Amino acid sequence: MIAGDALTSHEGIIMPPSRDHTPDMESALKSVAKLLDVEIHTVITYHGGVCTDGIKERLAEIAGKQGGV
Repeated sequence: MIAGDALTSHEGIIMPPSRDHTPDMESALKSVAKLLDVEIHTVITYHGGVCTDGIKERLAEIAGKQGGV
């Protein structure tokens, strides 16, 4: 999946959207939660690169956070 700015990553780990580029974090996290219903093997983020490990777990963690990082 190509996430664009919907997600970021750091050292191969999926991270929440950037606060600096996300004017409505609540809606962004709801969008991340919708990705839990999709089988995803690889995530490509605009800021950070390619992620292949623990994708579903990280998406669940991120979607459960209020306000992201």
